[in-house]
Amino acid sequence: MRGTIAKVAGSGEFNGQAAKYSFVAASVVGLMLLMLWFYLRPEAQIHAVQRSSRDVVVSWRCSAGHVFSRRGSYLQADCPVTGCGKKANILVTYSCPRHGAIVAEVKIVQIPGGGERVSAVSFSPRLWDHVDDRIVCPKCGSLLTPQKENPFPRSDARVPSP
Repeated sequence: MRGTIAKVAGSGEFNGQAAKYSFVAASVVGLMLLMLWFYLRPEAQIHAVQRSSRDVVVSWRCSAGHVFSRRGSYLQADCPVTGCGKKANILVTYSCPRHGAIVAEVKIVQIPGGGERVSAVSFSPRLWDHVDDRIVCPKCGSLLTPQKENPFPRSDARVPSP
């Protein structure tokens, strides 16, 4: 067999040098193909991590006006006040560029893929506006944004004078 390989390779004697060159050439071609694959492959889609309403404690208000805190949900919650038991919706404070903070009740629905979105908003009791993407001020029609709560409220501490 050794003589056959040597005759095919065209050299008079098989000393392994052709095998070394073949191995190096195959390694270089393999490395080039690997680099080409890394360069031409599509970018992986990175999905932003989003919290659901179940991940946070939110304020709720029932139809009788009782306000309480509990973990969020896309389902209406039962009012914990003794003897009430009415259904409650999540309270969200929105910010209007003209009118400042506006408190609203919201209804949340689940969307395919496990996400959630606001489906309806109420700025006055029992009057619901269905929404898609934009929530507008009921007074001026400006686009509302959820108001960010400051986890470090300003204290009343006085700065010592120099």
